Amino acid sequence: MVLGKEIPRIDELAKGISAGVFHALIRMGYGFDAQDVSEVSAGLACLASSYLEVTSNKGKTFRVSSQTVADFIKGLLARRLAGELDALPSEGVIFERMDITAQEKMRQKVISEAYRVCDLSLEKVTEMNLDVFLRANNFTALHAVTASHAARLVLPYVSDHEGFVR
Repeated sequence: MVLGKEIPRIDELAKGISAGVFHALIRMGYGFDAQDVSEVSAGLACLASSYLEVTSNKGKTFRVSSQTVADFIKGLLARRLAGELDALPSEGVIFERMDITAQEKMRQKVISEAYRVCDLSLEKVTEMNLDVFLRANNFTALHAVTASHAARLVLPYVSDHEGFVR
């Protein structure tokens, strides 16, 4: 723990982590790595001020599917190649683009599938993020790769590890 302190409300705040392309998570990860309370605090403040849950599973129970992360990625790429899943608009701030993701039906279906994969782990998420980045060479996808490392640093401070990774 940073200076022997527990991190208040991190489990609740972590549900809204994707709003700012993981900047809050990256700042917290850096803060934990450097044992810098002010950086962890800045990350938590950023997380609280840009909170946005992109999952449609808010408050719902869910069943894990039989789909693996690898199967999910294959299906996601197939949808993208078939034109069923367009790229997000490149204009506007990232919060606006993430809000589109939170509102759009097709993206919610994809998020729900990802949320329910059977073999989800931080290592699998990291592999998935690397795969997407290598295929897309996209700056936003690079943030997901960086956030994967930050998540490894933040995870020990979260009580619900599975919920955090999902």
